[in-house]
Amino acid sequence: MSDATGAKQAAVETAAVTFARRAALEQAPGFFAAAPGRSLLRLWGADTIPFLQTKLTQDTRPWPARGGGYATATDINGRILFDLQAFAWGERGWLLVLEEGRAESALAHFDRYLISEKVELELLDERLSVVALGGAEVASRLGLEPLAEGQRTAEPWRDGWLLRGVGLAPEDALLVLPREGVAEALEALATLGLEAATSAEFDALRVAAGRARIGFDDGAGAIPLELGLWEAMSFRKGCYLGQEIIERLFSRSTPARRLMRLASPVALAPGTPVLAGEEVVGTVTGVVAASEGVEALGLLKRAVLDGSVALTAGGAPLTILGFVGGERPAQV
Repeated sequence: MSDATGAKQAAVETAAVTFARRAALEQAPGFFAAAPGRSLLRLWGADTIPFLQTKLTQDTRPWPARGGGYATATDINGRILFDLQAFAWGERGWLLVLEEGRAESALAHFDRYLISEKVELELLDERLSVVALGGAEVASRLGLEPLAEGQRTAEPWRDGWLLRGVGLAPEDALLVLPREGVAEALEALATLGLEAATSAEFDALRVAAGRARIGFDDGAGAIPLELGLWEAMSFRKGCYLGQEIIERLFSRSTPARRLMRLASPVALAPGTPVLAGEEVVGTVTGVVAASEGVEALGLLKRAVLDGSVALTAGGAPLTILGFVGGERPAQV
């Protein structure tokens, strides 16, 4: 199964999550899901941070002090190749969490640009698995102290590591474990009062929260600005692949399309065209059940973003609720 086919199937499963189940998880103190669709890559060596500084859209220089960060890698046209959550991993270097199936292509991308830098790379998917954790009481149930604002940590927990930090929503933490220890860890989490959930249920919370996910909401390829991924961007750093395109579009305020939060009174399927009259002006990328109808995410053309044009999808009116990530970053 290709990455695109897998993402499409996952989006359909997300749309099938009921509103009652979504609401129950939003109120639950804690919950977990095994195999939430993540891949793992390790980078280490003296030049890791300066190397990533020239390959990613975010400024990596503060990462050692903060414990990591969030970024995307883009091609020469500014389109996203992959995004990653980075965590300082003690003597092991840096642990990068990517969308499932993208760690191998990320390794190839980084390796292509390694010349004389002291950086080593290793795929970890054959040895390690990821468990997603969510809920307001996850940290306290696991006996952990709250994090300082802006900080990330990779803390030992049982035989694995608990990854915490900003930008993980709807996950409040990720648990990285040796594959042979997953079943025992899941039992331990249940003993602590956390509820078992599915990856589709986690994704339903993501759509409801209005957060983009690479492979799900980027269509045939999007630039970070189109998805509102402001936390993955720096507009004050030096050169990286695709920077010229991204900076030019940012200075013009609005790219040709944007990922928007939407609402419909009827059920929709991911991939449903969005129409302005007879013209196709966008596509629904993700759907989640609401108390009435559905909430959704969709990539829409710039001309219809102000809400002045009547939109439909699936034969019913479609309402724009706002920009995913906000229209512009609060700080540049």
